Order: sequence, then C-alpha cells, then structure tokens
Amino acid sequence: MKKIFFSLIVVINISCKAQNILPIERMINYIEDEDKGLLDDGISYVKDVNGILNKFVGTWKGSYQNKNYEFKISKNTKQEVSIKKDRLIIRYKITDSRSGIRLAIANTLNLPTEDGYIITGDYLARNGSYVLDYFGLKGECGQNGTMFINVKDTTPNLMDLFLHVKGEIYHPECTTGYAAQVMPIEGITLTKQ
Repeated sequence: MKKIFFSLIVVINISCKAQNILPIERMINYIEDEDKGLLDDGISYVKDVNGILNKFVGTWKGSYQNKNYEFKISKNTKQEVSIKKDRLIIRYKITDSRSGIRLAIANTLNLPTEDGYIITGDYLARNGSYVLDYFGLKGECGQNGTMFINVKDTTPNLMDLFLHVKGEIYHPECTTGYAAQVMPIEGITLTKQ
C-alpha cells in the first residue's frame, strides 16, 4: 500500500511540474516586454483559468454601411509547438442589406477551424479588449489587420468590434489591386443573439 501511495505522489508531482500554466489575462506582460519569453519562463499552457473569454462566446449580429454582419465566436485550444493556448476564433457571414435578396459578400461559417480565413485570437489587452488577427477572403490584396472586440460587464449583450487595417498587399498573389474593406473599420456595436 505504501508503494502505491508513494508512486501516486510521484506521478502527481511530475504531472504538476510538466505543465506551467499562465492565466490568459497575464499574457499581455509577455506581449509588452520583448525580453520575456513564455518558454524561457517554462510556460507550457496559456489558459483561460478564470473564464474571461466566455463573455465573448456566442452569435453576434449588427449592421454597418449597408451590410449585415453575423459573427459566431467560439473558444478553442491550439497547440503551438510546445505551448498550448486557449483562444477565441471567429467565423462570419456578411450580406448586402440594400437589396431584397441578401447577397453574400463573405461567408466563413462552414470553414474548418484552422482555415486561414477564420479570425484567430491572439491576446487579452489591458483594457479588457480581446485582440485577434484578421485575413479576409481578399487578404492578399489588403483585407487584413488586427481586430479588437470588447464586451463591457455593464452591457453583456452588446459587443464593440473594430478593425485596424494593416492593408498589406502580398505580391504576386494580388493581381487585382487593393481590395475594398468589408469589415467595420469605424467600429460597430453587435447584439448577442
């Protein structure tokens, strides 16, 4: 019995040391300090231990400049080389609201999680906004940038979304010139469904 108990303690001790967890809200310290490295500090998992990302999860809808937006936000975990990270991913559908027939401008709702057109989460900013990387359907022609989403505790059914356009053109893939932006660049308030 003593051998089993001792073996169990050794296994538990090894398991605890094998995974150094960093709460997702502390990731910003590593973003702001270029001299700090997750691997250098033995971090193996950036985890949403306090459920901060849960307030973003769900379906959000809104309108902006004659376009209807539907964003489906989910939480997943991605293994990056030797670090695992909890993050948000966004699938979306944009339709033209001017005509009686709702024409699809962009639709990533059915794409797999690791598809390059899925908006992928990066980190939680100090102001509570969540920062994501965006590469649109015409990303090689300038539909790309950093997306910010924010849900305030006082209005949990409303989310602000803003795209900071990088507008980089990747040659030679872009043969048509600079593409018009389809994401809200002046900000939009979305309602949780």
